[in-house]
Amino acid sequence: MLLSACIFRGSSHSSTPPPPPPGGGGTVETAPPPPPPGGGGAVVQPAPENATMPANHGQERREEVHERNEERKAEHDAMKADKKAEKADEKAMKADEHAMKKDKQAEKADKEAAKADKKAEKADEKAAKADAKAAKEEKKAEKAEAKGSPNAAKAEAKAEKAEAAAAKADAKADKADAAAGKADAKAAKADAKADKADTAANKADKKADKADAKADKADKKADKKK
Repeated sequence: MLLSACIFRGSSHSSTPPPPPPGGGGTVETAPPPPPPGGGGAVVQPAPENATMPANHGQERREEVHERNEERKAEHDAMKADKKAEKADEKAMKADEHAMKKDKQAEKADKEAAKADKKAEKADEKAAKADAKAAKEEKKAEKAEAKGSPNAAKAEAKAEKAEAAAAKADAKADKADAAAGKADAKAAKADAKADKADTAANKADKKADKADAKADKADKKADKKK
């Protein structure tokens, strides 16, 4: 009876788990924290504000603004140069047209002067012939008068007629010479105006070429900035 009691106590003792050691030496498992409302995923912490911006963000922005300003300035300069070139081309065109008009006027005046000179030359030749004829008739009249010829009066009348014709021819030649002189002066004035217009046109053309070159350069610079 004593032996069976001991065995019962021993089996009762071995079925009870031992108490935990004093001081909390064992591992205590705790439940995980509940997930955030509305989602069952992991909690994402927000990134710091300065994490997405590089350290030289301000410098890059300034450079971008500077580049945009340079681009706008280049485009503005190109437009200004194009407008200036267009204006210079228009002025050069007007100057060329004016020069052409003056050249035509000078050419016309030169032709008129040449015509007047030819007319005056012809009149001078006729006057010279008339003078020579009058001198010849005068000499004949003097010879007939000296001989006492009955034809002396007739010869004198003929000589006077020749002298009148010569005087008329001389007057006509003088008039032609005056007209030729006037035409020559007009032609010279027209030539001077044409020369002046040509000089102005050449100057305008050079200015237009220079403006065109500047406009092309400005356009290339603007295209390069894009």
